[in-house]
Amino acid sequence: MERAKRVFVRTGKAGPDGPSFAGPTSGAMEVAEEERYRQLWKWDWATVRTRLGRRLSPDMPKGTLLKLARIGAWFVLVGLILGVISGGIFIGPFGAYIKKPPRAPMDCEPDDGIILVRPSPGYRAPNFVGRLPDGTVVSLDDCAGLPTVLVFFRTSSAPSIAHMPAVDRLYREGKGQCYVMAIAVFDREDDVGRCGGANDWSVPMIADTRGEIAQAYDITALPTTFIIDAHRVIRDLRIGTMTYAELERALKTSY
Repeated sequence: MERAKRVFVRTGKAGPDGPSFAGPTSGAMEVAEEERYRQLWKWDWATVRTRLGRRLSPDMPKGTLLKLARIGAWFVLVGLILGVISGGIFIGPFGAYIKKPPRAPMDCEPDDGIILVRPSPGYRAPNFVGRLPDGTVVSLDDCAGLPTVLVFFRTSSAPSIAHMPAVDRLYREGKGQCYVMAIAVFDREDDVGRCGGANDWSVPMIADTRGEIAQAYDITALPTTFIIDAHRVIRDLRIGTMTYAELERALKTSY
């Protein structure tokens, strides 16, 4: 029974009478036509080698081309590894080299302008804004121009209470030479004011009620003391109680 549906397939090759189309086929004729179309669309390796301009023998097997492709892939891989080691991206033996931007060093001169902000020695100290018990708003930027001693403590911590007299003495005797500021972690302003009055401390103390400043400085133990130079770069970091002499020696590293 003749098929009612007509199937037309373009072979892409012109015959003697123009483009060839497949007409109605059935049985063995249909199979023969499909095989002929498959042969027409079969990949012609000789044509590919000619178009790529490769002077290879016509009888070169496909495995040789695969080996050449693998060699090229190894060149690219080795180039990428060398590029990563040298701080850039190197693609192949004759490819392009892309240099990555330099990283900021851990410690550099203030005039370089590329010091990162991080609560560690050699990095720029994070800025903060706080309020003293009398309502005065202060920030770390207000201490620009002189070294700063930044102390994190807590009014209910015995080591912090033992540490604060040396800090208060440094504040009184170092006026005009350095700034001294204390951050009371998780303390209320009323508690900070009462503690300062009871111990006769005159050092400026900020009540970090929510611990936001302590979080910015990654505080894990109290007391913690930061020595910051005039350019707001951290020069030293000490954890634990310090004497007045130890504070003076640490402060000398910031001049």
